[in-house]
Amino acid sequence: MVNDQERSNRELTHYHACVHCGSLFRKEDFDAKTIATGLYPCAKCGLDGPLNIVIQRLEDSEDESVSA
Repeated sequence: MVNDQERSNRELTHYHACVHCGSLFRKEDFDAKTIATGLYPCAKCGLDGPLNIVIQRLEDSEDESVSA
């Protein structure tokens, strides 16, 4: 069981996950035009898709393919 201190030590971060291949990207990776249009291109598979927010602990995301 997780105690309150362990729970507060976990940093949650939000990412955009490609709806086609599942690659994770931070909002900072996209320019204002992309954010305004709402179509997010994936650097990995090359396909565009809608915003798909995923919230994960920071340490879990380091194991995924997160664009830096």
